[in-house]
Amino acid sequence: MMTLSDPMFDIPEEFARIPLTILAKGQYLEFYAFATYGRGREHVKHAPAAAITFRPQRVAVMQDKKAAEVLFGLDLTTKDGRPIDAKLFTKNRVEDIDTVHDLEKAIHQVGPGTGRDEAFGEAIVFEEVPGAYVFTFESDGSMAPDVVMNEALRELSERFMSISGDLEKALA
Repeated sequence: MMTLSDPMFDIPEEFARIPLTILAKGQYLEFYAFATYGRGREHVKHAPAAAITFRPQRVAVMQDKKAAEVLFGLDLTTKDGRPIDAKLFTKNRVEDIDTVHDLEKAIHQVGPGTGRDEAFGEAIVFEEVPGAYVFTFESDGSMAPDVVMNEALRELSERFMSISGDLEKALA
């Protein structure tokens, strides 16, 4: 390692092979590095998205309004601040993805081991929507979420076109 300050601050030869060194007053490190722009398929460190999940889309169905009062009486709210109560349900159903997710979390307050589970029973149940899924991801901040999604879709489109061309050649 070379110091750019006064040579008296150079690291003594006997310590030159020690990988970690405490810098003395007046010493500093200057670091030069070369970075190359890459893509997620080449290495995960280039992937701008993390915590990628998908799960079946579900709807909440209220089967017993009286028993559901056990949950509604807890004064819980959705992520956007609406009270979790019977008003969330239209024709005894909630289909909004975010509200259903909030209800799924709230159900833990009346589930097994809470002492409220017997009174609540199956007042509210969740049904899967056939063929529908909820996809989520977190951006690492290097790109806006819409850019991450559009780039991923563009990349997938290119790959599928390539596969399609390869299949046409193979089956010709």
